[in-house]
Amino acid sequence: MFTPAHAQGGKIAVVDIPRAAMQTEFARKQMEEFRKQKTISEDIAKLEEGSADFRKRQEKLAKDRAIMSEGKINEELLALRSMEQDLQFTQKKLQEAQQGVQQQIVQLFYARALRITENIVDEQAIELLLNVESGAVIHASDKYDITAQVTERLNQIELKESK
Repeated sequence: MFTPAHAQGGKIAVVDIPRAAMQTEFARKQMEEFRKQKTISEDIAKLEEGSADFRKRQEKLAKDRAIMSEGKINEELLALRSMEQDLQFTQKKLQEAQQGVQQQIVQLFYARALRITENIVDEQAIELLLNVESGAVIHASDKYDITAQVTERLNQIELKESK
């Protein structure tokens, strides 16, 4: 008969290594520096301003539509579509750049995080460790999540190496 590991006294845990890496102090600083880059900060400002302008034009069109000519309505709709495409392009460009930085951070910490995870598994006698990243975990209670412990230890290593 099948008996779950936790019913037999075995300990179960889950870990999300990319999340652990991205929650480190190093990752926070890297993402801050990323946002401060001239081209990135300009794109962020462009996206924020463009989004505000887009919403204003949409609201104005909705308010004035009843008194506008068909030609003027079509002209505004075309302008809104064009603005929307520009905003989507800028947003996609920012997302791709951010994902690139995030991937570099995760790659930098991945091997260390695996070693730390193995140490935690040994220390806590974990019998079953599920990797959230692989998608194998559909739901896990926070009490099984050791990601924060991995992040904490990554931060400790990082601090020791920078001294």
